[in-house]
This record gives sequence, C-alpha cells and structure tokens, in this order.
Amino acid sequence: MVALKMPRTRGLRTIKKEILKLMDTYIRRAEEVESVNSTFIPPLLEAVLGDYNRNVPPARDAEVLNVVTTIVSRLQALLNPQIAAILDAVFDSTLNMINQDFTEYPEHRIGFYKLLRAIVAYCFPSLLSLPAQQFKLIFDSIIWGIKHTSRDIADISLASTFPFPSYGESQGDS
Repeated sequence: MVALKMPRTRGLRTIKKEILKLMDTYIRRAEEVESVNSTFIPPLLEAVLGDYNRNVPPARDAEVLNVVTTIVSRLQALLNPQIAAILDAVFDSTLNMINQDFTEYPEHRIGFYKLLRAIVAYCFPSLLSLPAQQFKLIFDSIIWGIKHTSRDIADISLASTFPFPSYGESQGDS
C-alpha cells in the first residue's frame, strides 16, 4: 500500500491509465472488428485482466472496466466465448471492492455496472451458459445496483433489465 504512494509508482500508474484510454479509443474507432477480435483482443484481455485480478484493490484501475465495456459493446456476439473469462477476472474482485459500502471506489462501481449492462445487452447467450450460482450472483448484483443510493448506478442497473439501446443511443455509449 505504501508503494502506491511513491512518485515512481504513481507515474507508472498514470502511464498505464493513459495506455488503457488509448486502447479504449482504438477499439471504439476500429473498423475491422473481426480482425481486432482475432489479433488484438486475446493478448490484451490476458494482460489487462490478469493484472487487474492480481492487484490489491487500491491498485486496480477503473479504466480496465471501461476498456472491457468498450470491447463488449463493439465486438458484441464475437466476444461470447470470452465472457466467462472476463467475468472470472473482474466480477468477484470488483464486487468485493464495492460491496463494503456505497461510497468507496465510485469509478469502479460505475464501471462495474456499465460492464454488466453491456454484457447483458450484447452477450446474453454467454450468461445463459454460466453455472446457475454465478448467474444468480450477477442477477443479484443488478438488483443491488437498482437499489443503490446513487441515481447513476441505479439507472445503469435498471437499464440492464431492459438491455436494448434506447432510441438515439449509439452502440459505444453503454
């Protein structure tokens, strides 16, 4: 924990966040999603999700959740085979961070619910192949989000129950 406050570590984390934002922009703007899916996404997910899962909670970057949400929103059904691995890497670790109280890790909380919404909207068949207990935990998390004191999180969670994009909402705005 002390290492996170050191200037060198803070600088490296800033670089990592900027790289994640760059990846998010690249995936948002990519025109050949099949090519991106086959060449770029597997090593990206392996590196980013592994790092996120292994880190201590204060060292986990909310930008990871944003990048994964963009990937799910852009690649949609192409990503169905990888949804279980994505959930294994981010679901429990993020849920453990945000279920202690309603104020800690606000960026992670919003990113978590946006990711769930994108998965429900674009990769629902992959959720049906999950074990019943894991599916129930995802469903329960959405219900907890609907009851959240933050209107943003409650709205995102409620939108997960009717996951189709609203009129005028673009594919990448999840």
